[in-house]
Formats: sequence, C-alpha cells, structure tokens
Amino acid sequence: MHSKRKLEHIEHSLSVYFKQGCLSEQRDIRYVPVELPECDLSEIDLSAVVLNKQRWSKFLYINASTGGTTETFPYLFDLAHIAKAHGLAMAVGSQSVMLKSNTQNQYHKLRQKYPKLYLMANTSLNYPWEKVKEMVEVLAADSLQVHLNLAQEAVMPEGDRDFRYKIANLQEYCAKADIPIIVKGVGYGISRETYARIAKCSPAAIDVSGMGGTNFVEVENLRRDRPISGINSWGLTALESILDLNPNVDLRQTELWASGGIYQPIQAIDCLSLGAKAIGMTTPLLAFLKQQNYQALDQYLIQFWQDTKVIMRMLGVTSIAQLPTRPLIISGMLRDFGNQRHIDLQRYANRRLQ
Repeated sequence: MHSKRKLEHIEHSLSVYFKQGCLSEQRDIRYVPVELPECDLSEIDLSAVVLNKQRWSKFLYINASTGGTTETFPYLFDLAHIAKAHGLAMAVGSQSVMLKSNTQNQYHKLRQKYPKLYLMANTSLNYPWEKVKEMVEVLAADSLQVHLNLAQEAVMPEGDRDFRYKIANLQEYCAKADIPIIVKGVGYGISRETYARIAKCSPAAIDVSGMGGTNFVEVENLRRDRPISGINSWGLTALESILDLNPNVDLRQTELWASGGIYQPIQAIDCLSLGAKAIGMTTPLLAFLKQQNYQALDQYLIQFWQDTKVIMRMLGVTSIAQLPTRPLIISGMLRDFGNQRHIDLQRYANRRLQ
C-alpha cells in the first residue's frame, strides 16, 4: 500500500508539473536598478551560511519528495548523485515507510556511498521520539525535517484523521534532538499563526514550502474516487509566507527557508531578497530523471548558477547575505496580501544599499 502510494505521489506530481510547465509566478517584485555595480561575475559567491554557521557551497538544496520504498529508492540515489556533483544539501522523503518495512539498509547504503553529503532526515509528527531517533540514526543525518501536512492528510483517501497532540511531539523532538530541526511545509505555505504555535519549540529553521510547486492537495485529489472541488489552490505562496513570517519570527534562533514552485533563478532571488536563507527544489530534477535526460539536468543546474550570478551582478551584490539589503518594489497580488495582513511593505522599498 505504502509503495503504491509513494509511486503515485511521484507520478501525479510530475503529471501536474508537466501540465503547468516550469512557469514563474506573477512578477510582483521589481528591483531598484543598480547601474554602477562595484563587482564582477568572478567575485560572486553562491554559498549560504545556515544552521549554526554551517556553510553550504550553494544556497540551493534538494528538497524531500521521494518516500522510502523499494520502488522509489532509485530516484533517491540519483538525486544524491546530483547533490554531490553540484555541491548541494539534500533531504530524503518521508521515512515513515521505513518503520513498516525493511528498508533501513537502503538508508545505510545511501550514507555509505555519500559519506560527506549533507543529508536531512524526514518525518511527520506522528511518531514518538524513539522512532524518529531511529530515522535520524539510520541515515546519520545532519539535520531533521519535520513536515506539516494536514491538508494533504485530510484529502488523502487513507490519510491521518487525528491531528491532536502533534505540537507535543514537536516539542519533544526539539528538546531531545542533537541536530538542527527544520519545520517544513508541503506545498501550502506556513503562516504567522502556525508559527505562533511552534515558536516555543524553537526550531532551527522553517521551510515555508509554498503553494505553486508540488501540490499534494491536487495529487491526493487525483487519487480520490471523488475529488473535492475548489481546493487545489489551497494555501500561501512561498513569497506570501516569507512576508508573513519575517516580522514575526526571531531570526536569531529560527531561519526562514523557501521552497514551493521556485524553479528559476529570479524566483530564488526574490525569496532570498525577502529574507530566506536557502532555497529548496525537487520536481524539475525529478522530471529530468523520469526522462533519463541526465545531461539536460546537469545543464539546467549549470545554467541556474550562471543566471543567478548575472542577476546578482545586476543588483550589485557578491553574496547571498547581501540580497536583503537591496530595495525592491512589491506590487500586484503580493502587495494586496501584505496590505491585508498589515505588513510594512515600505521598509522593503526603502532599504539602503550596502
């Protein structure tokens, strides 16, 4: 049952991706031009400092997608190969299946094959700490993603129906883990109201995982005999989530990461400029793997780095950390969202160049 479901998740998420294409969301962010940048392309550094001064060679990480079943492990190993080749951190998919089937040896093999790869374990809030600890240890994980997927579970035909007591589990994980914990959305964004509930747990980071990428409400609707109409656009985008969280999160103890439909360099720049520290991506990579077009995948990432550097030079910055100092104009639907949530958008427009 679990293997069939995880394969269906991959198949349906890719079908949605191919149907909509790799499209930018509406351009609601414009930048104040810097016509005399004091930098050269060769000076631009794409590394990111995250999670207690951990330095990643690139700000991009491969986000969780594949569940840990025998049928989906080939994707996981392919993604790990890409991560190593391009200097990326990587999260595995939900490890819940591991507790119900004998797949621990596959995670051991993954770590043995890639001993220096930054790997993130992944769990829901359904398990006691001892089970989650097993997920971390079998992978020798560097950090732990804890995903919040109420909407997916609610629409999933065989999904979890009881969401009580989840916050107590998160508190236990954060108290007992000796590695950083990232609270992660799964395609609906994370609001400041949700953060208010988890703030006392003090996670190391929040991955907002906004609407616009892999849509698990739509994926689960495709699996239902009777789809629930009118909910496939459920949630907040990554940009809306970052805007919503930035003034309300203690950024000294909890970082903001962004994922969810961020497939182009300008989209990554937008999120980084609003305050995200790192950017997650999976679906375009899986799409190339599904087509077994490894050369095109490699070229996609190479072009991604090159184009990102071009945009950063246009903004006169040489590092990711400088992007939140550049003034930008917020318009359209993102402005409407910010105004209705009483977010001070003027401070973004009047940031001083540094």
